[in-house]
Amino acid sequence: MRVGRQHPIANWLRCDANLYNSTMDQVLRLRDEDLKNGDHSSGLPSGAEEWFINEQLPNLLNNPSYRNN
Repeated sequence: MRVGRQHPIANWLRCDANLYNSTMDQVLRLRDEDLKNGDHSSGLPSGAEEWFINEQLPNLLNNPSYRNN
């Protein structure tokens, strides 16, 4: 079981367990795609930062529990 902690991509953001789980699942999916394509580099998988900035962050800004923090 995962607990709430620092966001896997944006470590300045404290997130609850559900957000952490969904984000970590996305990061692992992106990592698996990189591995399938032969990219074995360390760090965040390709596309993770873009996904966070373009998809997840705008949704979080509309979420009252994160918007007010």
